[in-house]
Amino acid sequence: MSTRAISDGFRFLLLGCALLILHNVIAGHLAIHPFVPAILIPFVIYLAVSTRIPLPVGICVAFCLGFLFDSFSGLPFGLYTLTHVATYVVSRAAGLRFFMRGVFSEITLAFIVCFLAGCLELAMRAIFEYPAPFPAEEYSNFVVLLCVSVSTAFCAPIIFFVLSLVERWSMRRQEQAKEYG
Repeated sequence: MSTRAISDGFRFLLLGCALLILHNVIAGHLAIHPFVPAILIPFVIYLAVSTRIPLPVGICVAFCLGFLFDSFSGLPFGLYTLTHVATYVVSRAAGLRFFMRGVFSEITLAFIVCFLAGCLELAMRAIFEYPAPFPAEEYSNFVVLLCVSVSTAFCAPIIFFVLSLVERWSMRRQEQAKEYG
């Protein structure tokens, strides 16, 4: 594995950490509860469809971001870690780079993947958590999942654009280093 791939992975990991911190700060100050986007899902999708990030580096970045999300949200280790790694692997295996052809396809893809990741999270919670003494209605989980998926879908093009800028900047820097070095 090349040092370029590792440095790109580290760069994306730092950007993901900054995005996660920004997400928590904004979500803490704004009262938009059911519409809080899962902004790391489009981030992981972008890593999966990027041709510059090798599979092991992408899995490590997705794992670290999922672990940090688990830590930041106070959940037990594994819920978002597994979800982010599974999202990365499935997106990479499906070859979703063919679907990233415009804003509408980015929105649609982010909605579908976020909804499926949310279903996986709900299934894992149903299996591994103790039942709540006063369980919520079944439809309320579904409504919250739909709200999160819609808000994530509308944030996805912005996240994809920022990540593509970072990737282009990285490529330009490496080309300049080759010219001068």
